[in-house]
Amino acid sequence: MVLSHIGELFKKNFIETQGGDGFRDMILYGLGKPTEEILKAFPAFPVAGLLDGYREDGEFCGKQIIALTSLAGRNAQIVILARKASEKVIYRRIKDFCREQAIPVYGADGGLLGQVLYGEDPGDGAIRQEKEEYFLRSLDELRQMANHYDTISFDIFDTLLIRRAQPEKIFRLVGKAEGMTRDFAQLRMGAELELSRSGSPTIYDIYRWVGERMGISSDRYTELLEREIAVEVSVLEPRDSMVRFLGEMVSQGKNVYLVSDMYLPGKVLEGILQRKGIGGYKGLFVSCDYNVSKAQGLYDCYCRHSQGERRMHIGDSEELDGRAAKAHGIEPYVIKSPQDMAELTAVGRLLLQVEETADMQGMICARIYRDPFALHGCGGRLQTASARDLGYGILGPLAVGYVHWLWGRLMEEPVDVMLFVARDGYLVKKVFDLWKSAKRCGKLPESVYLLISRTFSVLASLRNEADILYAAELPFNGSPEEMLEKRFGLQGEEILPRKGDEEDFRYIMRHEEAILSKAVHARQGYQEYLAGLGLKDKRLGIYDFISTGTCQLCLEKIMGTSMKGYYFQRLEDSLEEKRRLTVEDFVGGHKPDYDCGNYFLLESWMKAPHPSIKYVTAQGQVRYCESHDASGQREHICLLQEGALEFGRDYLKEAGGPEAGAEIEKLAVSLLPYVDQEFLHIGMEEMTYYDEFFARAVKIC
Repeated sequence: MVLSHIGELFKKNFIETQGGDGFRDMILYGLGKPTEEILKAFPAFPVAGLLDGYREDGEFCGKQIIALTSLAGRNAQIVILARKASEKVIYRRIKDFCREQAIPVYGADGGLLGQVLYGEDPGDGAIRQEKEEYFLRSLDELRQMANHYDTISFDIFDTLLIRRAQPEKIFRLVGKAEGMTRDFAQLRMGAELELSRSGSPTIYDIYRWVGERMGISSDRYTELLEREIAVEVSVLEPRDSMVRFLGEMVSQGKNVYLVSDMYLPGKVLEGILQRKGIGGYKGLFVSCDYNVSKAQGLYDCYCRHSQGERRMHIGDSEELDGRAAKAHGIEPYVIKSPQDMAELTAVGRLLLQVEETADMQGMICARIYRDPFALHGCGGRLQTASARDLGYGILGPLAVGYVHWLWGRLMEEPVDVMLFVARDGYLVKKVFDLWKSAKRCGKLPESVYLLISRTFSVLASLRNEADILYAAELPFNGSPEEMLEKRFGLQGEEILPRKGDEEDFRYIMRHEEAILSKAVHARQGYQEYLAGLGLKDKRLGIYDFISTGTCQLCLEKIMGTSMKGYYFQRLEDSLEEKRRLTVEDFVGGHKPDYDCGNYFLLESWMKAPHPSIKYVTAQGQVRYCESHDASGQREHICLLQEGALEFGRDYLKEAGGPEAGAEIEKLAVSLLPYVDQEFLHIGMEEMTYYDEFFARAVKIC
């Protein structure tokens, strides 16, 4: 019996060499062809049960199908029989249970997956070598290699086109749109699995099978079929660098073909490719048109019906686009899919491991890993094609995760007006306003971007000697004279000369009258500004980023009212007045022990691109401080924030929106430690953070 590649691996690693743990029950994961051929070829091999993602009972090839939870307390081991890409997805699905039960999980190649028993560093061994090799891949390398061939073929999915959603989600969307009450996605996946055992089915074969099982008419299942194609088209987008490279090959006069294992027939695919801007190829070879896959002979069909002698094939599968092409005399060049690229960076692995965010994984991976060569020379850090992409994949989930949490709090305890303090509230207010515009989010309060700064709020709140002393004791990078100017607003002759060895606090307090006079004028002008906002007698909520509560405390003093704080993260402070503030914080509610060591980078990304506010006149006119941003930093942050807002819009439209649950909150909190140069390529040679209140500059990169 001729075994598939997976079957041969299993034979070599588990049957001939007795791999795995001989004292544990052998459980095979998967009900596809590899499992079927192994059970038939080696009937005496002890298999104690079968697992599958969609079935928990019944039989397959004479073996009992069991539920994963039935392995609790059993001395078992699992071997996943699937392609590498699917193997990773399956492992992530079962890893928590297996880790808890100390059940080792293997791939067909005999490798122990994940960190179930031994806690391997993902950067060690074979994976490290794989990283280093892929980080050397570049478009220039591909061009140079292609110069030696007259015929170039391309895989389609994950090579020229990528999906923003996994197939399972596409099927769920089809069922939801058509008002299906049963688990349509499970039935749809089961149909493809069943029919693939005997050939390469078309989408028409699949839906005919689905229609028979559902007992619906051909007209009805045709409607479902057309809906799936429409959803498929809506989530597909071109992998731009590869599409451009295809165009280069066409313009150079090379013979260009497309070769794909797919259930969509060539006539359907041609229309999709045209809509996505892909053309110029001489022929299209699709498995369902020839009823044979790449592994079984599609390459033979391609070679017989195409021109050229020296052939090169480009695709994302090591097995089907690599080894299978090589076996047919075609030189392969394997790039990685967005999901496989994610496995090569710490940030990407995190994204894939937060299983609750599966519906967002496709969106984010398709964006930040859309260029297959984005990781070239990155040293293992996440590197994106643009700052906008980085904003979409990292800053977007952080901002949306917070706003999702805020939305939940405000649904439980409504306020009339939500204040977003300048500059930290700039991006978050914009994301919040996206929620307000979505009808299904319920009635959210009015949002106000409040012109304020820590320096100005402290000055306007000063009323007595104790207030001045507290403000003077807070850290400041400068002399007392500079503090009098920058923190207390005194100018020129208002700043008195020092007397000999006069202590700093005594020197500052000699200016008490002048400071309090400045405070009165600042407070009166600011109260006029606040009056124009119509905040009187309103229930107020206030957003601050990472804060001890200075702005909230000062505003409460200035306005003579209390408000509810909703911070991204609250920091502790010894001042009793701050400790009495009513505050909830997003990070503290999810990860109370988290120490935000990347505060400056995060705040730089979140804040408004304009400088800090120095003064607000009674007429609402703003006086800004001098900008301290490095060259190009403002434009860079604007692109980051544009990407974050784009993610927010896509989240509301594609990922289920606010009512879908708190998955986005978990992703945001999980991402926090990775917002660091150790894990991210920031995209700027120099980036600085300047704090006006403390008069200090921090170089971020």
